[in-house]
Amino acid sequence: MAQWWSIGTGNVLVNSGGLLAGNGRIATNSLVTVNGGISPGKPDNSDVDVLYSGSQIWGSTGVFNLNINALPQNGTAGKQWDLIDLGGGTLTIQDNFTLKVLGLSASTGFVSSGSYSWLIASNISAITVGTNIRILLGEDVNPATGFGLKSAGGGLYLDYAPVPEPKDYAMILGAITIGLVGYRRWRRTAQFA
Repeated sequence: MAQWWSIGTGNVLVNSGGLLAGNGRIATNSLVTVNGGISPGKPDNSDVDVLYSGSQIWGSTGVFNLNINALPQNGTAGKQWDLIDLGGGTLTIQDNFTLKVLGLSASTGFVSSGSYSWLIASNISAITVGTNIRILLGEDVNPATGFGLKSAGGGLYLDYAPVPEPKDYAMILGAITIGLVGYRRWRRTAQFA
């Protein structure tokens, strides 16, 4: 397997239109500011890997090209999906940052009725996340439903939870209605007994 190295020792600025890609190490005392693209692994997004660095700022025009080739229960971060290791640094994700999920499909075992959580950034001392992060599937320009970001235990996770269909809401409402009718009948019977 060919090695793609992204190595630096100072602060790194990825301008709009630029791409930081590879599986190397950037000094942990550096600050990486991403206003362009970031993609662990090969620059053509065909491979998954780990990119090591210090603190990062994912800017409002930035894009994280996240390759996912397996479900969380069937793989490991950095081997079956991309991972960024911040080496104890901080992560700031600004409003309008885009997370582009690549490779996720039925062939990876993904089903829309399942719930999943992928670790996508690790070894983070503090995380600040903006309020309007766009998550796209592949080249789709419409935000993906059911996906969100969660920070826990020094990591940043991409979570997926199924979004209920309108028919599901109707079933829930029907069950609540039946429960209320049964409760009222039981209460009336209890009052006159």
